[in-house]
Amino acid sequence: METDQEELSAGKRCKYFFKNHWRGFTAFTAPILLLPLLFIEPNKEMHCCYVVCLMAIFWIGELFPLGITSLLPVPLFPLLGVLDTTTTVNAYFPNAIILFFGSLVISLAIEYSNLHKRIAYAVLSVIGCKIYRLHFSMLYITMFVSMWISNSAATAMMCPVIKGTLEEMSSQGVVEMWDTTKVLGPEDLPYPSRVQIAFYLGVSYAASMGGLGTLIGTGTNIAFKGLFEGTFPKSTTLGFLPFMAFNVPPMLVNTTLMAIGLQWQFMGLFRSKSKQISSSKEAEEAAREVIREKAKELGKVSCHEIQVGILFILMIILFLTRKPGIGDLKGYADIINEKNIQSSAGLSAVSFLLFALPVNYLCIKYFICRKPDVEGTATPVLDWSWFSVRHSWGLLYLLAGGFALAEGASKSHFAAYVGDSLSALEVLPPWLLQFICFCVAVFATAFTSNVAMCNILIPI
Repeated sequence: METDQEELSAGKRCKYFFKNHWRGFTAFTAPILLLPLLFIEPNKEMHCCYVVCLMAIFWIGELFPLGITSLLPVPLFPLLGVLDTTTTVNAYFPNAIILFFGSLVISLAIEYSNLHKRIAYAVLSVIGCKIYRLHFSMLYITMFVSMWISNSAATAMMCPVIKGTLEEMSSQGVVEMWDTTKVLGPEDLPYPSRVQIAFYLGVSYAASMGGLGTLIGTGTNIAFKGLFEGTFPKSTTLGFLPFMAFNVPPMLVNTTLMAIGLQWQFMGLFRSKSKQISSSKEAEEAAREVIREKAKELGKVSCHEIQVGILFILMIILFLTRKPGIGDLKGYADIINEKNIQSSAGLSAVSFLLFALPVNYLCIKYFICRKPDVEGTATPVLDWSWFSVRHSWGLLYLLAGGFALAEGASKSHFAAYVGDSLSALEVLPPWLLQFICFCVAVFATAFTSNVAMCNILIPI
């Protein structure tokens, strides 16, 4: 009896092979197909081009973990004569890497202490719970939090809040969470209502927009900062406050327009009200009740949350006052030391304190009041074992690999070579050339990592 594999035609076998093994096939053939770059013009520029193209294929196709692909310059640059090993390895650890690491420490400390939930519930209880206002509130809270922690962490923080609020309002008959008009099979999952889609889509979009507001809001901003400082080491214009002044206004405008657009499309804003919304005082009271219950579950404000909040505010103050960049106003970096003190210095100090300070001070209470001591030592404000499991180590390597790639492109003159090759585009107006670059970046990042494309496109 013939086997199933023997019954398949050669074409189908090829189809199934590429469907299941296209990553391995591409990873094997890409280095071979790019070999002509090493021999057509055997110079540093083409050798660097080989590494850039190979890493671009690996990154875009995600053939290997992005962080592992980022380590390729370490063996390839010295092997191909682009950079020596010491220079390559040193390029992996610029100031921006410390900045990114510190920003993740802060964001995970906020998550570890549940401070983010307390802030969200406090703001929602003050703003109110009308359905449209509630939607705006959720989005703006997500946007603000995402300015200081990673976009994914901000989204993960808000999704349970949205779920609990909508479930309570649904139980009161105020909002429909599921679309009952869709015909589903017995094993199909229920289809979300348009209101639920508006909330969840809005939060994810707001997190992405909030990440644009500060230098530490998203990994792409930090990658840009590192590449910018590597290209213009003596520049002092890319400070934290000027960056916010430039990016916060469009961030607010974009978030507002996005919220209005979602409410118009999914919630009936500016036209007949959605049938899945029952606007009434019962709706407001139901939402308020679930927010009160969630806030009660957190208990009283703990010493843990207070310390994280103080250190978070201290971090913001250190960022804004390092070099304000406003007229002749001097910051602490100008007063304390003539040498250039980067933002990573203050952020590293705050990160150290998060791991050094205890979560509570019962030991002091024991010595002062002679109270029985709690067994065992106090845990730190941020526990290292918890942090190391949740830290985005792969993204850290991805950023570092981009900096090494940019260093190789600069030292080998590959970046200048590409610039000369594109000299024909000089006839285009600057605004049109910039628009084309924007379109390429927007299209490319729809299919692959933002940070990976930033590492590829900015050096070029």
